Amino acid sequence: MTTEEQFRSWGWRLPFVASILLIALAVVIQLLLEETVEFRAAARPQRRRSPVVDAVRDHPRQILLAAGCYLAINLTYYVFITFVVAYATNDAILGLPKHEVLTAVLIASAIELFALPAAGWLSDLVGRRTVFAVGALLLGAWSFAFWALVDTGSIGLLTLGLVVGLSLLHSLMYGPQGALFSEAFSARVRYSALSLGIQVGSVVGGAFAPFLATALLSGFGSSTAIAAYMALGCAVSAGCTAALRRRVG
Repeated sequence: MTTEEQFRSWGWRLPFVASILLIALAVVIQLLLEETVEFRAAARPQRRRSPVVDAVRDHPRQILLAAGCYLAINLTYYVFITFVVAYATNDAILGLPKHEVLTAVLIASAIELFALPAAGWLSDLVGRRTVFAVGALLLGAWSFAFWALVDTGSIGLLTLGLVVGLSLLHSLMYGPQGALFSEAFSARVRYSALSLGIQVGSVVGGAFAPFLATALLSGFGSSTAIAAYMALGCAVSAGCTAALRRRVG
């Protein structure tokens, strides 16, 4: 770990440098993947309008449901990796050392790296919607236990809360989401419809999460309000997942 001065000077660049390896890996995987029958059929030359227009016209319900599903993914993620750090290191609340809290987030994130493919594999066995919905409901319930652990002021219990919440339960949503959303749209409009749904869900769920969490803490004076906010978002995503239907072709 770096000191505050080292982080501001050069440490912040390290994750971006490391991402070069992930980009290279993604390119290799893409080159080795064989396109599905649906995509090969969709790639045949045809005169078409904008796929975005077709997606909005033909699949508005599916796009909104995909956005609702993605809402909890981003909401809980940004609470875990940004708001928790600010909350736990605030001298007026817990006053934990920043490097210890960041280490806890790093540990949970590293474990999630391995939990994600496991969650995807599990969704192959028992179904995307089942794994996603169960993950959302469990994470919603865990939100209350998580904040109780954080409020003890113990870095060990905070780490435990992050490992269960971010590494394990969040993975049950994030792991199968790619396949879940892809199967909800036809190959002809899949990229456009997915992008619309995910971007809307990202903005509504993630962009405002730290600010809303701060407002709830200020208004209610208790982390229980934040837990309820997370649980509500998870309940919405679980409901949208149950309503999302698979499409073929």
